[in-house]
Amino acid sequence: MKLMVICASPEAPWGIAASSRLTAPVEIICYSQALKAMDNIEEVDPHAMVVSACDFPRHWKTIVQYVRQERSKRRCPIIVLHGDNFGADDAAKAHFIGVNAVVPDSLPPEDKAGRILDVLDRYFGAGGRRGPRVD
Repeated sequence: MKLMVICASPEAPWGIAASSRLTAPVEIICYSQALKAMDNIEEVDPHAMVVSACDFPRHWKTIVQYVRQERSKRRCPIIVLHGDNFGADDAAKAHFIGVNAVVPDSLPPEDKAGRILDVLDRYFGAGGRRGPRVD
């Protein structure tokens, strides 16, 4: 499984690759520049994405919309990391444009990884999707 992480923080990817919760090995491709990441989405062809709204408050919506033109929520889950200034309007926008999950960036790295793995487990875990989903 390829996980594209778009985050300026040097601490990413928070130990996700070492997790045994997912059935497939995780290849993490990190980008610290949003536009470079967007330029390489087709080439990388990620199975899932994590985008930091803290680091890229103006780009995360554009990236999600770009991905959703070609990939459904089931085909490429997108997780947005948010900060304290992520209000109800941003949460509504995230839902509307097809974000699968929103995770607080302020969590300790192990908790952040746990939340991200919970989402990825729904799509790529041993049981795969548990029940029908409307995209």
